[in-house]
Amino acid sequence: MDDIKLIDELYRRFHSVAEEMFSDRIAHLRIDDLPFRDQNGTPFGNVRHLVRGDDKSGAAFDIFRLGWFGGRVWELVIIDGAYLPHAHQKINSEFFIFAGRGFLSRDTEWSAYRDRSRVSVGMAVAHGFITDPEFGPTVFLSIQSAAIRKITIDPKTQSEKVEDDFVYVDDAFPLPPDLLNARNQKLTALKRI
Repeated sequence: MDDIKLIDELYRRFHSVAEEMFSDRIAHLRIDDLPFRDQNGTPFGNVRHLVRGDDKSGAAFDIFRLGWFGGRVWELVIIDGAYLPHAHQKINSEFFIFAGRGFLSRDTEWSAYRDRSRVSVGMAVAHGFITDPEFGPTVFLSIQSAAIRKITIDPKTQSEKVEDDFVYVDDAFPLPPDLLNARNQKLTALKRI
């Protein structure tokens, strides 16, 4: 199976699962028959939820690891809100939008995305999201040259140690006021309905 066939299969499976909540849909996504492996080459088996949180602006996110394939890490990410621009110093990424609409930045350039959009984000390139509330949260497949969140087990304590390649750069690349205003107007209009 090549990358394109695997992306298409994941997209099909994501859209065929009955759960309405995206996090439930991803958690129940069947991947045990797909060619995902762990770092040691063992079949990955099931989707693993890595982190749920909010960025410092309040945008919500969830990250789910699918496994390694083709020498890269594959993850599904849910974002809801205006997610601040950030950068990864050691990682190249490619995003494939599974659901949602909005705007995605690459340094100072903001461009619209929609279902099935594909975007490459280079190493140390600032990227952020402004999701369109009319279409709900955005779900995208992130295919990365390395794991953003590395989890290792301390051999002495057997506790997990987490190392992230992540830094906010919103001071240098702020969210554009016109796109934020448009999002806020849509949120207000949706609350009236």
